[in-house]
Amino acid sequence: MAQKIEIAIRAPKENAKADDIVEMFYFAMLYTNIRVGVLQSQGKKMAEDAFHALSYEASCGNIQAIYYLGDIYLHDYLKNNKREMGIELLEKAYDSGYDNDFVALGDCYRLGQFVEQDEKKAFEIYKDNAQKGNPEGIFRMGYCYEYGLGVKEDKEKARKLYEKANTAGSLSAKAKITTDDIGQLRGDENRPWKYLLSGDVADFEVFSL
Repeated sequence: MAQKIEIAIRAPKENAKADDIVEMFYFAMLYTNIRVGVLQSQGKKMAEDAFHALSYEASCGNIQAIYYLGDIYLHDYLKNNKREMGIELLEKAYDSGYDNDFVALGDCYRLGQFVEQDEKKAFEIYKDNAQKGNPEGIFRMGYCYEYGLGVKEDKEKARKLYEKANTAGSLSAKAKITTDDIGQLRGDENRPWKYLLSGDVADFEVFSL
């Protein structure tokens, strides 16, 4: 893996392996969470190298790199408080038609986090993800239908989407169906699954995606 990563970092634009660089970054982040000085230090160095390589590829117009760099900024993995930049980069990747998971971007628009709140745009992003088979996109479409967020309220559509999302493997849908009466679709804000859809993006994405 180390040789593969080294090649990726040194590769010119036309041969860039963004997947390898991203793999290195997230692998390095695991190291930084280990409470052993040497390993933690190695992890930080690996993360820095991967981040700089990814930044370079993004500056060259590599949409895949732009997407993952946006994800890194949005979730503040480097603790540099540049989440608005994450939104900007993810927007660029989304508008380009890049095929990947943009549920977190939709969450930001729905909640008004790091960007002006826009429930209609959030719904459209969820819908795009749902049409590509993203389980959490399907679940969030159901949530929007249940509470009329960016779309006309329709509890029957919400129920069907929750069931579809659960079948597709959505942890959020499973938590909701387990703890709520899907036939009633009660709006009790204290239901246990609610933490998956409220609060800080970095807090709930870990559990729902």
